[in-house]
Formats: sequence, C-alpha cells, structure tokens
Amino acid sequence: MIDESVTIDAPPSDVWRALVSPEGWWPHMRLSATSFEERWTDSDGTRKVTSGQVVGRDEPRRLALTWADEDWPTHTEVEVTLTPVPGGTLVRVRHTGWTPLLELVAAHRDGWRAHLGDLKAWVER
Repeated sequence: MIDESVTIDAPPSDVWRALVSPEGWWPHMRLSATSFEERWTDSDGTRKVTSGQVVGRDEPRRLALTWADEDWPTHTEVEVTLTPVPGGTLVRVRHTGWTPLLELVAAHRDGWRAHLGDLKAWVER
C-alpha cells in the first residue's frame, strides 16, 4: 500500500478546486465526473496511458478512483482525502491493490510524493 500525505496552506474547498481542475497542477491528467486519463512518457521514452473510473466523489472531502496503466492485468484503487487541520488541509493519498504489481510500488510512491508536492506548490502559489 502507498500512503502519502502533505499539508497545504489553504482550506479544503481551494484544494478540492485545484485537485479536480483541468488546468494546472497535473498537466497531463484529465478528470471528468466519471473517469480520468493521463497520457505520459516513461523514462525510456515509451508513451503510456493511465486511466480509471471515479468510484467516489464527496466534495470537498474525498475522491476515489480505479487506476491502471493500459498494460496492467488489473486495476488498483486510489483514495484522496482532504481533512481540515490548523493552518490548512491535510491531503492524504492511499493507493492500494498492488498484489499483482508489487514491482511498481516504489516508483508509484515516488510519483505520488512528486504529485503532492506539485499540488501544494500550485495551491500555495
């Protein structure tokens, strides 16, 4: 399981708007009310597509998605929660369902750390 978090100096409503916004903090991600898609290039130059379905959306507290690269045998699950804390919002990402894909956990943990840092920078700018 991946469990990463960051505190952002903004209220949950501002963080939520940035999280679901089509422009800005995660430029290759497209999120709709029912699905998402990210087109990206791997470090070896391979073009990839990650996609999934929105399975839970409780504005401005929780976003839950299925998550898989196009060549994965199964999907994983991502849950993003926004919790008000003194001084802002605690954003927590839990990414589960890695059993058949254990070799990918470390890279995705690093990816979530980077994405949370990007979200924090975007909201606090």
